[in-house]
Amino acid sequence: MLKTPLDIPQQLAQFQRHGILVEDKTAALSILERVSYYRLSGYALEFRTSTHSSHYIPETTIEQIYDRYRFDEDLRHILRKYLDIHMSHHHKSP
Repeated sequence: MLKTPLDIPQQLAQFQRHGILVEDKTAALSILERVSYYRLSGYALEFRTSTHSSHYIPETTIEQIYDRYRFDEDLRHILRKYLDIHMSHHHKSP
């Protein structure tokens, strides 16, 4: 049976149930409107108390998790840009 998708406030509550701190609820809801719980939860894995736990290191915030997501997004953008430049120079006709 498929799980019912969580709406944005439910996604935030799910993070909080697992011990994620929310310093600014409005900002946290805004984050989850842009990047869903399901995507962010992958970036939250490094903050878990163990690989088999669904609970997080004390004092972990949703903002910290989002910062990891943004870092990865920025890095991917830089690499794509570099690869596009590299490939365009590499494939130019002599």
